[in-house]
Formats: sequence, structure tokens, C-alpha cells
Amino acid sequence: GWILDLRDNAGGSLNTAICLTGILLEAGQVVFYEQQPGGEYVAKRHTPGVREPDPLEAVGAPERPLNPALQVPPLALQKPMAVLINARSASASELMAASLQDHDRAWIVGERSFGKGTEQIGEVTASNPHIWSWRDIRTFYRPMRATIQLNGVHPDFAVFPEAGMTEETADRVREEDLFFNPVTPEDNPPWSNPRTDRITEIARCLETRRPIDEGEDLQLEVAVGVLECGDAVTR
Repeated sequence: GWILDLRDNAGGSLNTAICLTGILLEAGQVVFYEQQPGGEYVAKRHTPGVREPDPLEAVGAPERPLNPALQVPPLALQKPMAVLINARSASASELMAASLQDHDRAWIVGERSFGKGTEQIGEVTASNPHIWSWRDIRTFYRPMRATIQLNGVHPDFAVFPEAGMTEETADRVREEDLFFNPVTPEDNPPWSNPRTDRITEIARCLETRRPIDEGEDLQLEVAVGVLECGDAVTR
């Protein structure tokens, strides 16, 4: 199987997220939904060989060709998959993890992610060129229509990097901790994990594996175990 490490990945180009996620999904599956300022939802899918324009790129910038290697998904990418996330996995990386989770394409291992499901654009204020104002231009929703804004992506298998660490002792900073009035989407349906029965079976299998030695990457080792146990459970 494959393990995709999105820990400490603060995001980046949404087009790249659409492209990379799309090659791991079946053709036509929604990577995420984008809510426009008027309230309209737009489904974002990866179309092989097509690169959507990015509104945040410089006007008149030359068109960048799509990497031919990303146009046809290799057979190897159809293998079982786990994705590692932590509290510093944000924005585009969260959308990628959420999409793979909702489409039952990958198991998510680690910690609840950062929780940034909005996009802003900055403008210099007319009164002072050293002051910028930022306004929200888009809100993003996972394929099951729940938002990652403030919620983040909840792992299927919650694992902290150190044994005995908890949410209270981990001293994490997320979107809701950075602002006095963080953006709260009006449309915020709850997300529930549809794979709880399989997660319980895999968790039982994980308990039978060898103890993880001190100094090993705890989250990575659990992800390896999830793939091995998941394969055993589905046999």
C-alpha cells in the first residue's frame, strides 16, 4: 500500500490538490465543493489533461502545462492507502485528506487537522499602503458537504506523536485559536464517519501487533499497521 504524509503541510495550490487527489479517485468523483460568495456550490473534479485557471495567479501569467505523468493514473496508485495528518495540516492538504476519506479511498491516521476551509484575498487599504485588509472569497466543503472550517479533518485512527500524549497536553494551535472571531460558515452540516464498524475491526487487529519501540515514528508505524490490518480484515 501507499502512505501519504501530509503532516506539517500547510497547503498550497488548490489546482495541485485537485489534480493529485483526482488521480487517486475514480474518474468524475468530486474532490471538494466550493461555495461562491452568492451561495452557489461548485463541484471541483479532476479532469485528466485539463488544468483549471487559478483566480489568485497573476493576470496574464503564462499557462503552465499539466504534467503528462498526472494525466493517466498508474496502476500502482490503486493500492490501499493511508494518509498522515496533524494539527499543522491545513487548507489544501486538509481538502485532499477529507476527499480521500469521504470516498473511502484512504485511512486517515494522526491528529485532527488545522481547520482552514476558507480562502481570502488581500487588498491594500486606500488610506495607508502599509495596511492590508482581507476578505473571504470562497468556502470549501468536503465531498459529503461538511465543512473543514474550524472542524478540521478527524482521523479514522487518532494517534499522537508521543505515547501518552492527549489533546489537552499536546499544546496545538489551530484556526479557532488564532482569531478572536474566526470565520464560521452559515451552512455547517455535521460530519459523521461512515466507516466506524471497519475502524473497530482494524483497531482490534492493531492491538495484536508488536509494541512500537521508543524512537520510532509512532504515527507512521500505526499507518503501516492500519494497511496491513485493513488487508487482513477485508480478506
